[in-house]
Order: sequence, then structure tokens, then C-alpha cells
Amino acid sequence: MEYKQFIVKVFEQQPGKWRARVKRLDGKPLMVARRGKAKIDEFITSPDSATPNGALLKAFAAIDAGAFSRPGGAAGKGGTPSAENRLRAPGARR
Repeated sequence: MEYKQFIVKVFEQQPGKWRARVKRLDGKPLMVARRGKAKIDEFITSPDSATPNGALLKAFAAIDAGAFSRPGGAAGKGGTPSAENRLRAPGARR
């Protein structure tokens, strides 16, 4: 399923243990906001969920939390605006 520029697919890791795989809709690698800005092609939720919906909700939560946003990016440049840019009032100086 598509969700906010991502493809999310649920799969059964083992009987009764569900996970979700997250990839970018445009095929570019995911950017994980960690030390060293590690680039990965996909993200798989963990720990296992008891239901497919549980795994899907974990994937949505990671996307909504900005886990795959480019730190310090700016809108229109392929990234998410930084917190500073989102909170600044229109026309305000830095």
C-alpha cells in the first residue's frame, strides 16, 4: 500500500509474527536520522506484531515520526523542512 510517498508491505515473518517493509515510492534509498546518516534501501519493522494491522501501524508510526526524513533538508529540495524552518513565522528573520 502507498502511504505518504512510501510503499508499505506487510508480511508474516513466522506464523503469528508480522512485520512491515517500508521503501520509498520513488525508489531512492531511505535516509535514517542517526549518526553518520546511514543510507538503507528498506526498513523492516521490529519487534514482531501479532497481527498484520499491528505491523502496518508500526510502519505508519515510523513514517509519521519522520524516521526517514533528511535532517536539515528544506521543502522543495527533496527533504523535510527543519524544525527551525517549520516553526519560524512567515516573514520573520533568523
